[in-house]
Amino acid sequence: AEYHADLSIRVLKDVGELMENYQKVKSLLWTMLAWSVVAGCGSSGLEVDPGIGPHGSFEGVVLSEADTGTVLADWSLDDGWRDSMGEPLSALPPAVLSGDALEPLRAGGPPAYLRVHFRSSDMLDIAPLEGAFENPCGEFSARYFPLDDATQVIAWPNLRHPDQQDGPLLFANRADGELVQIFHCNELHIYPERAGIAELEILLWHVNHADQASDALEIQVLEGS
Repeated sequence: AEYHADLSIRVLKDVGELMENYQKVKSLLWTMLAWSVVAGCGSSGLEVDPGIGPHGSFEGVVLSEADTGTVLADWSLDDGWRDSMGEPLSALPPAVLSGDALEPLRAGGPPAYLRVHFRSSDMLDIAPLEGAFENPCGEFSARYFPLDDATQVIAWPNLRHPDQQDGPLLFANRADGELVQIFHCNELHIYPERAGIAELEILLWHVNHADQASDALEIQVLEGS
């Protein structure tokens, strides 16, 4: 009986050590993921502090047109980017609302207003705290980041508001000098500046760093009309 009791104690200790090591490895993997976002971004001004926790995660990302709710793109770890019919997708479909139709992005034209939903077992809610665009965000929010952080295809880089030098990086200057907000909680605004392609990752933003990123999605900007 004493032998079995000692064996049970040793097994419980081994299990405890395994769980502790699992948590350490999990934390290390999330830290490496956060830094991998930075490594691909160059001199971007992306703020990263992988030590802040607890971290969030997601199994998928759904992008929809903000006003109509039309699903444009759906990403999962297993299937990558898909359209609303489940077919493979490499580029964002027409996303600029014009009347009742969705039009492609055109250089110098109006932006695409996208709403983001993260599919997550943690029930992440990234909507504004009071429901409106002007209201503050919670702990988690959505952002995007171009693989080429010197792109001129869309309004970039992200900047602080001139009246809030210690504020978050939420703004960009358009080619005509207009300062525009490009992120807010669960909304992403993509301002087309020059014909071409920009590849964007969708980020789960946690306070001042990215916890996780999707695969890149092409944003195609056509010549202005």
